[in-house]
Amino acid sequence: MKPGLVAVSVPIGENRFRFVSSCENALEAFPLPLKIHKVRREGVFKISVRQAESFSKGRIHLVGDAAHCRTPVGGRGMNQGIADAVELAKRMAGNQMDGYSEFRHREDKKVIAIIECGRKIVTAKTLVARMEFNTVLAAAKYYHLLREDSAGLL
Repeated sequence: MKPGLVAVSVPIGENRFRFVSSCENALEAFPLPLKIHKVRREGVFKISVRQAESFSKGRIHLVGDAAHCRTPVGGRGMNQGIADAVELAKRMAGNQMDGYSEFRHREDKKVIAIIECGRKIVTAKTLVARMEFNTVLAAAKYYHLLREDSAGLL
């Protein structure tokens, strides 16, 4: 696979997979041989990374994709939008809207920064960066074991 090229297969059902790639043809980019029976849908999208300057103006408040967008790396999109909505609902219920925009803007900005670091690592073209990424992937297999071993220490 070319440096910087990403090709991922995500199972979405029995014998169904979603293929995503950093190039236009995800199936051609996938590094393993594939036996494709049916392609249900194809598409190309461009990733934008941006955030609204403010999440509130008067009685209008933004949450989720209306407030921010970024790469799907890390899978935080829906969670980030839900966190915005929960914070907004709590503040509305308590009639304390002051600070919603500043708080969620700051929190979402942190998440976007972390995700962007991840995207840059995943799509890196240098040998050192690719080796770092492969090391992180290899270590991730053992994450659950580390958590179980360290649980008694807390």
